[in-house]
Amino acid sequence: MKSEFDVILKARDFITSAGIVKVPVDVNKYLAKIDAKLDIRYDLNNDEAGNTYSLNGRRIITVNGNHPQERQSFTALHEVAHVVLSLPSVHSDGLKIGVFGKRPVEEVLCDVFAAECLLPHGFFKLDANSGNISLDEVQRLSKKYEASLQATASRFATYRTDACAYALVEDGHIRYFSSSPSFREEVGYVDWGTKIANGSICAKLIANGQKSGAGSVLADVWVTKIRQPGLMLYEECANWPKYQQALCLLGLDDNSVDEDHRENSYKNEYERELLEELDGNLKWPSKRRRK
Repeated sequence: MKSEFDVILKARDFITSAGIVKVPVDVNKYLAKIDAKLDIRYDLNNDEAGNTYSLNGRRIITVNGNHPQERQSFTALHEVAHVVLSLPSVHSDGLKIGVFGKRPVEEVLCDVFAAECLLPHGFFKLDANSGNISLDEVQRLSKKYEASLQATASRFATYRTDACAYALVEDGHIRYFSSSPSFREEVGYVDWGTKIANGSICAKLIANGQKSGAGSVLADVWVTKIRQPGLMLYEECANWPKYQQALCLLGLDDNSVDEDHRENSYKNEYERELLEELDGNLKWPSKRRRK
């Protein structure tokens, strides 16, 4: 099975070969590259995004015309991914929404491919780092690239040079999570499929039925293996109660270490340095600031 890194490299090669030279991308160039025709259907149920089939020796990619344009584009590219990556379409009957860990890896990798094609690295990395970590910035870029907020937020977090992370929460669980290398190095990792902690801004919004909120939280509210005790994050969240979904952005807080934990952190600094010397791991530099 291919890795996410392999899929991203494959997508970048495909972007070049398809002749993508500007944004928003022309999805028809991707379709032409695999000799596929787009069929927009208006008789599909809302939970049917699209599929691929052959007709007279030609690939036909179907998308749901009742969905927003950005979702149609993503669906088309998801189907293109199945062809380019030679991955079968795998859908589990009765799959419970919100338990992301049970979602077929083939479908996850095709989403990664689609997002990379819709938000090409060569253009998007510069744009992702041109502003602050905020949902307003994600929304601005989603309009520029004609992509969904979810796809834009995922690539936004991935391509930030500072510590940034994105979580898609569905039915109270972390359905998808992406982060920048700096976030993984300075803050830590977040487990998919886990239930969000009560101390998060997201959990409070869901409990109160509110649509948006932001604030500082301890990093261990989100992160499983924290890099530094007392590390603080700035969390901004948009909640859609109707769909039981929430989108969250995380970045290092301006005051990144909670004062209640600072004394213990200093007290144990000598022991931490000894452990680092013994196991050979170098201490990661801390930026201490949310851009």
